[in-house]
Amino acid sequence: MKENERIGNFILTRQLGRGISASTWLAKSIQAATPEAAAAAPDAVLKILDLADAASWNAVDIFRREADALKSLSHPGIPAYFDSFETESEGRLRLVLAMEYIEGQDLEKVVKSGRKFAEPEVEKMLAELADILAYLGSLRPPMVHRDVNPRNIILRTTGSIALVDFSGVQDAVRTALFPGATLVGTAGYIPLEQVAGRASHRSDLYGAAATAVFLLTGRNPAELPTRGLKIDLTGMVDVSPQLGAVLVSWLDPDVSRRTLGAHDAASILRGE
Repeated sequence: MKENERIGNFILTRQLGRGISASTWLAKSIQAATPEAAAAAPDAVLKILDLADAASWNAVDIFRREADALKSLSHPGIPAYFDSFETESEGRLRLVLAMEYIEGQDLEKVVKSGRKFAEPEVEKMLAELADILAYLGSLRPPMVHRDVNPRNIILRTTGSIALVDFSGVQDAVRTALFPGATLVGTAGYIPLEQVAGRASHRSDLYGAAATAVFLLTGRNPAELPTRGLKIDLTGMVDVSPQLGAVLVSWLDPDVSRRTLGAHDAASILRGE
């Protein structure tokens, strides 16, 4: 594949990333009726999986899972689904997922570039993330992202955030029926029940709170001291009562005590 190559109804404009069996491209839709409309069309991100290079059918399952998840979602904090299709070139079969391009940088890169976030900024981002998780939890069955961490949260150029990479998503019913499936998640951002193969929507709350800790300290939560299996921020950062209440609940290692819902947390963080 190369720049200006046509894939389905899209023209590739720039490669964003490359893995063993998949690549990610910035692209433009060519479905618009006029050249002016095409120029104004939003950029798309194309995830392209080359089946000849796929290590196993598990890669195909993960790819299709993300496509199915995005197709069913509609929220301003989640990339919009555009299309998914199969294409063949030079005898090679490829799966393609087209979604909205979120302009900005992931929070891990932002922090590692030297930017420090003030507590009000962290509260704002955590409230927005809580809104997204409240939406996922309101679905029937609830949808579990399973990999909420700074690398999967984009800080848009407008200042708002978006949660990306739904390749690990699973609904709560499937998780309950098939516990112990392949572990999905990032060290420092997954709670004990997820390690045991029993992720739920409350596991995503833990990842969100751990992300807030990263933004406040600049360190992976796995590197921080603990007390009774819980991250201990004593003497490290001072937080407001409202942010502290959310962190205390969501960072609890016991999922049964992680009782503060995402909707209520967003209200607390906004002082409502």
